Amino acid sequence: MSYVIQIWDTPAKLPAPATLEAASRLLDQLQQQTAQHKKFRLLALRLTLRYPCICSPRTEEIPESEWAWSDGPLDGKTDAAVFALGINPEMLDAVLPFVVGQARLFGLNVMDAQAGVVYLGDGRRLTVAAPPTSPAEKNYDDVPKRAALEQIVFERLTPFLAEHGFKARKSDRSFKTVFPNGWHVLYIGSTDMWPLNVPFCLNVESRFHEVTNLVSSIAWPDKPLDQVKLSFTTSAGQPKWMDEIGPFQGTDKGYVVRSYSEIDGVIEHLLGKLQTRLLPMLEQYKTISGLDQVLNPDPVTDSVFFTSFSSGSDHIVTAYLAKNPRLEALCEEFFAQVAHLPKDLSLVGPTLKCIEYVRSRTERESPL
Repeated sequence: MSYVIQIWDTPAKLPAPATLEAASRLLDQLQQQTAQHKKFRLLALRLTLRYPCICSPRTEEIPESEWAWSDGPLDGKTDAAVFALGINPEMLDAVLPFVVGQARLFGLNVMDAQAGVVYLGDGRRLTVAAPPTSPAEKNYDDVPKRAALEQIVFERLTPFLAEHGFKARKSDRSFKTVFPNGWHVLYIGSTDMWPLNVPFCLNVESRFHEVTNLVSSIAWPDKPLDQVKLSFTTSAGQPKWMDEIGPFQGTDKGYVVRSYSEIDGVIEHLLGKLQTRLLPMLEQYKTISGLDQVLNPDPVTDSVFFTSFSSGSDHIVTAYLAKNPRLEALCEEFFAQVAHLPKDLSLVGPTLKCIEYVRSRTERESPL
């Protein structure tokens, strides 16, 4: 069984789609176009750096249930202007947020047709409008469907997160808080496996203005300002920020709801983890020194926001702005890890440019 998503680039002469239906129509048109997009090859390389292709010898050391992809080779080669990517459903909650984050680095869009969501390359999400609640909906089957569970989780989280400064956004069932240096957005990611169960995760995207603005000015100086403003600094799916597997959770730390009777227990567990794990981390994120501690522990791979060494721009720039005494060691570690990769600016270029930038600045600022 495979969970297929579609990745594409909005043609240069067209505006980004404004609705889910418009995105679907554009995809239908692009499917008819024969093209090999260079960005797909670069994206595939990034994805397989973290999750190896099932054709790779590296998978021999990984249980098949933990393979990220459902088919291969994953090399980004396509016969159309759309890149179809098959994900192992058992790994969906961990892999999908990672794919979306990596695609956005290239300005690529992701269509998750099964969940009814489009993740645009400029940071926006297009979804089906949430259905209104009605008394008739109380005649539930024992296993909730995806939309029903998302609505319940959204409503149950709303008062709790409001106490912590998050505003509920009904349009896409997300929660946002703004602080002087940036913002955090929490959103529910789910899969409809009815009538078996409904897996879901609470994922987070965050922006620290000073870091992302500086990274953009170094790595993408020609990027339009309106796109820079929408760019996030970090993202983390629940499997990354959750510290351990608890009740009602699968092997990837995502929740698996099998009946309505489990929802109270799931919400209680989730609220506890928000209180003790995620929210303190997001509070720490609000200052540059706190963000540096979150992004650059020793070793840096222990950070819940670490994705790959080729995506080191935010780590390097944060360490520079926070005057981290380990800055040069971090630069050397990231540089050594990407030195063997193709020197394509879209892949490792941002990291290399940021390393060069901070090294040149620290040399000037160092006392003679």
